[in-house]
Amino acid sequence: MPQCTSSNHRRRSRSMPQVVRSATTSWTGTLAEGEGYLATGSGAITSLPLTFPRRMGEPEGFTSPEELLASTHASCFAMSLASALAAAAASFVELVVTVDVTLNRVDGTLAVTSSDVQVAVDSESIDQAALDELLETADKRCPMSQLIRHGARVTISGVVEG
Repeated sequence: MPQCTSSNHRRRSRSMPQVVRSATTSWTGTLAEGEGYLATGSGAITSLPLTFPRRMGEPEGFTSPEELLASTHASCFAMSLASALAAAAASFVELVVTVDVTLNRVDGTLAVTSSDVQVAVDSESIDQAALDELLETADKRCPMSQLIRHGARVTISGVVEG
């Protein structure tokens, strides 16, 4: 199994730190019959297998760029919402963010057409109206929502539990 390596860089500016993260994919073979391996600069992922047939069909233990995008959006949104809840002095036991990213064929090419975010917050200190406002704030502050929104529809929904 080939290994791929990547480097991690952090640069600083006067106003806000610039954070640069990296990932590398090595690919061998054709699109239909080849395979790739993904590694992250942090070392958290060292050799994650990728194939196109698994991307378009049943994953069978393989991941895809869309699944990685969904996990990225879910992680980013969870952090953004936790920050918004803290700023509102709203206590919570747990928040769970699930993201479904949809890949469709558009004008003869593959395109991410939506990222649907579902949120459940276990909290007795907020009601649905407060959560809706906090979701809007979190969405505006989530860098992944901003990035995805430029090319795809992003929907956000949430429920208060507890």
